[in-house]
Amino acid sequence: MELSCHEREFVSSLRIFFIMVGAGLPGVMALAWLGLPVLVADRALPFPIHLLSMASALQGSLLPVSAAMVGARCASTVGLHAPVLSGLASGHPVAGVLARQCAPGMLGGLLGAALLWSCSRLSADVAAPRADMVLPLEVRVLCGGIAEEVLIRRGLMSALVWAL
Repeated sequence: MELSCHEREFVSSLRIFFIMVGAGLPGVMALAWLGLPVLVADRALPFPIHLLSMASALQGSLLPVSAAMVGARCASTVGLHAPVLSGLASGHPVAGVLARQCAPGMLGGLLGAALLWSCSRLSADVAAPRADMVLPLEVRVLCGGIAEEVLIRRGLMSALVWAL
């Protein structure tokens, strides 16, 4: 049985939703189970850390799920396509898409790094990290890199463009 155009679009959006949730949840879990103990290490807690981590994981899971849902609903309607995700969702090869996005992505990353470096020079005291707190690498990569991309790029940006 052949699916209609709307049914194919819905199935693709649903697959992208699950890919985004699957990409965002590891960051939330890493922050809840690995990062939270570092963040509250010097504080007295009214209950065990594992309960706080569990509550943080449950609450934090709502964010990437909500962002993925908003993105699945709004992104394609406003033209914010995700070619790599669409390729993954449909089973098509993504190497060509990645090759076309590599140079603009690297340029954007370099410009962003230059901007952050400039800001840190202008306000060094604000940008200075706390020397006594270092989050595990897993938290920095999964939460700060991937989960944030799901929240901001797929969720917030799609919602803002749709609303405007």
